[in-house]
Amino acid sequence: MRRPSPAHRTLARRLSGPLLAGVVVLAAAGTALAAAAGALSVRLDQSVRISLRAPATSVVVGNPAIADVSVIDARTILVLGKGSGVTNLVVMDQGGRVLFNREIVVSAGDAGRVSIWRGPAATSYACLPRCERESGSAAAPASASGPP
Repeated sequence: MRRPSPAHRTLARRLSGPLLAGVVVLAAAGTALAAAAGALSVRLDQSVRISLRAPATSVVVGNPAIADVSVIDARTILVLGKGSGVTNLVVMDQGGRVLFNREIVVSAGDAGRVSIWRGPAATSYACLPRCERESGSAAAPASASGPP
């Protein structure tokens, strides 16, 4: 078997650093994408249906101020977005086996919404099909940062 020449060994050493760094970056990006893909997105004041592979006996929401759960039957639950933020949901069967364990991301949808700013005050309207003032939108003063 031939031994590599000194030039080949030097080239291999020079490439191994950047190649290893590239592999680390790709692995980190893959982990971030997998984490993002694993989250269940729920719109504020909307619900998402989840079908389970087996009957559930325990349902736990990490932060009930962000999401709530309604059990429709042993294999069907609805997740309701109550407040913007991130929490988690764990569903277990009678034997304590995890049937569902995911991060829940609740955010407000902007489609069909309009905000009108008059100085520091904003009034929000839902515009599907006609524009109507949203409840709780009392033209309150904006935060210190002003309009977005």
